[in-house]
Amino acid sequence: MTRTTTPTPAEDATAAFDACRQLSLTGLAPELDVRHERRRARRVQEARLPRVKTLNDFDLTANPMISPHIIGLLRSGTFIDASEPVVLLGNSGTGKSHLLIGACLAAAETGRRVRYASPAPNSPTNSAKPKTTTTSPASWPATHDSTSSPSTNSATSASTPAPPSSSSK
Repeated sequence: MTRTTTPTPAEDATAAFDACRQLSLTGLAPELDVRHERRRARRVQEARLPRVKTLNDFDLTANPMISPHIIGLLRSGTFIDASEPVVLLGNSGTGKSHLLIGACLAAAETGRRVRYASPAPNSPTNSAKPKTTTTSPASWPATHDSTSSPSTNSATSASTPAPPSSSSK
């Protein structure tokens, strides 16, 4: 004869607790997914990216200097955790902005707070032609040549300041 045992009150409570926990996790999973997606979208919006470019869209054949390993490092964000700078150098059209925007997007999607910032519109690094100075050599203070006499007061005795000496003593 087999004997059936009835569960103890502690076993009943544990089973009921497990059932409630499973039910609450099942009910909360969609809400947690929605919260995660909203947080991701907010991080991307706060990054102020000029356009959406992903690291997956980067054309490795266009720039043979960029390997899949580098793309993986930018995607993982380990350089952020290690506080290591990333320097992107190259001519126009080599993918610097694409890689920067893609790295920012990947970091924002993993929950990091990032911000894309470009130089001010009138800064020297953002202008196509160099800035000109408003002062001209004629407005600089006049200096006297060693060959001119102190009594000479003509415009021919004025000269532009000499550049600083580069020789060291």
